[in-house]
Amino acid sequence: MIAPKFCGLSRDKRNPYNGEIGDGDSQLLTLVHEVTHFKDVFGSNDNFYSTFRSIKYVEDPGIRFNADSLAAYIIGTNPRQERY
Repeated sequence: MIAPKFCGLSRDKRNPYNGEIGDGDSQLLTLVHEVTHFKDVFGSNDNFYSTFRSIKYVEDPGIRFNADSLAAYIIGTNPRQERY
């Protein structure tokens, strides 16, 4: 089920000037995040929400199985600053 809030998110938070995909909720990040939870894909968890926060706690042992960390890596977000 897709919630109405999902439909209002930007597609990928892409910066029109340099093409970078930024942090923050987007349809692309949400879909990749949810797919990483599937046991036959990665079986990820939600220790930290937000790609920025997951980068901030990179030394935490659980970060390798964190859904937002995986999603940020897969889609290539730029974690320099948190964007909402």
